[in-house]
Amino acid sequence: MLLTSSSLVDGGLRKVLCGTMKYDVSTQICCHNRLYDRKSPNDACCGWTPFNPTTHICCFNNVLDRKRDPFCVEFFHP
Repeated sequence: MLLTSSSLVDGGLRKVLCGTMKYDVSTQICCHNRLYDRKSPNDACCGWTPFNPTTHICCFNNVLDRKRDPFCVEFFHP
């Protein structure tokens, strides 16, 4: 998971930025400087895509259903 948001203190108030845009972390998530509406308070980033780690896993920047694909395995073919 790559976190791309940053925090600034301005006049004693904490302002969270996604790239150059201010946003509310309780309603939005920042993935690679792009804002998305949160579907769950647990949302995280998988590459460019927000996902819920309670129901899904992030496997090499692909979001997989935790029930169907409980493990993240990368196969190398010679």
